[in-house]
Amino acid sequence: EIQKLNKHTFGRHSKDLEAIRNSEINVFIDRFTSERADGNNVNLDLENIEMAKVQIQYQYLTRSMTDMYSRLRYAISEGRK
Repeated sequence: EIQKLNKHTFGRHSKDLEAIRNSEINVFIDRFTSERADGNNVNLDLENIEMAKVQIQYQYLTRSMTDMYSRLRYAISEGRK
């Protein structure tokens, strides 16, 4: 029954979840930008854009997980009736 539920509820979102599972963290050292006097070459605009992107991904993931558990709880509680 669980496998049937998984196929039904996650079929539409499986590609998105698979993309999240297969994502990698990469560190990039940019040696071509100029350094400030304090030795820092961080571009705050780019960092803020990246942070917003990660926040959106996190919100999507947490909402997907919440929806998944809600459907599972519903299936279990309705199965008892």
